[in-house]
Amino acid sequence: MEIRTQFTITVVLFGVLLIMVAASLILMNLQVERLQKQKDLAHQVELGIRELSYLWNDYLLHRESHQRTRWEARFSSFSDLLFDFAPENQEQAALVNNFKTNKERLKSIFSEVVSTLEDNQPLNFDAVDIAMIQVSWSRMEIQNQAIAFDASRLNRIVEEKVDRLQHQRVILLFIFIGVFGAFLVVNYVTVNQRILRALSDLQVGTGIIGSGNLEFTLE
Repeated sequence: MEIRTQFTITVVLFGVLLIMVAASLILMNLQVERLQKQKDLAHQVELGIRELSYLWNDYLLHRESHQRTRWEARFSSFSDLLFDFAPENQEQAALVNNFKTNKERLKSIFSEVVSTLEDNQPLNFDAVDIAMIQVSWSRMEIQNQAIAFDASRLNRIVEEKVDRLQHQRVILLFIFIGVFGAFLVVNYVTVNQRILRALSDLQVGTGIIGSGNLEFTLE
């Protein structure tokens, strides 16, 4: 095989390898970006439920209409986050379903408590009122904690997947560097040996011709 042909084949093989590695890295980067968006959504759900809990406590203590309006507005934007999350497996789908179920329960409890509080006289903070507040707070807090727990769990699941993909990406880069290095060494040794052998043959042939054998031909 001629050196030029060998060099052409080598370049083509390396080009194919480079395209395969680049495509794999691009796909991994896209997966990491998608998972990072899911992780951000899960984090926003955690922050959103904390804010809802804070607004709920304010309303429960003061029963002012603007606090109820703020809670309802924040709940609406909080609900939209769940529709933007696209689960990739059954575990994530189960967590998203838990979100939606607990969200509906949260809204139902809030509406029920608001109706009860607004139908009553202003609170005097006697034993009955305090007991009602404690029960209402507990019911809402159970749903808040359930959503916060599932959001934290979902965040950890996505974060673990991101870490695995990043680890695989690093391994792929090292493999590519190793293959490229081995490819250069093998190619260098092969070409170098062929050139040295060709020069040796040329030197021998030149000596034969120089000795008077003019009919000798070099391959």
